[in-house]
Amino acid sequence: IPETRKIEYASFDASKLPGGKPPVSDAEIQAYYQSHAAQYKTDEQVKTRHILITSKAGADAQTDAAAKSKAQDVLKQVQGGGNFAELAKKFSEDPGSKDQGGELPLIPTANLDPSYAKAAMALNPGQTSGLVKSAFGYHIIQTEQKQAAGVKAVAEVKDSIVQLLQQQKQGSAEQQFAQQLATEAQKNGLDKTAAAHGLRAVTTDYVAKDGVVGGLSDATALLAQAFSTNKGAAPGTVATGDGYAVFQVLDVK
Repeated sequence: IPETRKIEYASFDASKLPGGKPPVSDAEIQAYYQSHAAQYKTDEQVKTRHILITSKAGADAQTDAAAKSKAQDVLKQVQGGGNFAELAKKFSEDPGSKDQGGELPLIPTANLDPSYAKAAMALNPGQTSGLVKSAFGYHIIQTEQKQAAGVKAVAEVKDSIVQLLQQQKQGSAEQQFAQQLATEAQKNGLDKTAAAHGLRAVTTDYVAKDGVVGGLSDATALLAQAFSTNKGAAPGTVATGDGYAVFQVLDVK
């Protein structure tokens, strides 16, 4: 028969914090933004379609000339009003993009072949290049979207900063409140302390270390600490997954 323990506890979440959830000021948002500026940098990026006729570095002159000639023929069809996506599906030799009509996602230019990146960024959205030679062969490039390097404005990232700071401040406030309750409970008892703060003290049945404590979303940490605490010891605090609990071990069986 495993050891069981009777536990008294009072739990709370952020809604029970004195004064409510801690507010986040504009000054705190600005300070966080400035101290984490590096993570808000954006790379130069470009989204393109392309048609590739392969001629890898080191190919002999005859092979390269044949690839270039084929690419020029496809370019004439593009310049003659041919549908770029359909021509890419038909002629492109890039297996990763041809079935999508040659479309590539928004990619940092630092991750592209330098010749390809330079040509793509020189185009305005909707424009098509002539032949562009890269380490992979001959490309016909159509630029769809360009994004210059820069830094996101604080207004763009404000919501995420507020959420992060609220979580940090809330966690700290919950921990401090739990410690305050534990200190008061040592003097006045857990029942009176809980009632004074609009909380309810709960006494469990005898429960095993791997048991279930009703009313808590996650009692794992509570039980682990309760089973390493002596009967009658000073009240302890523990995180419960959605807040904190203050507890005492009333009896051991």
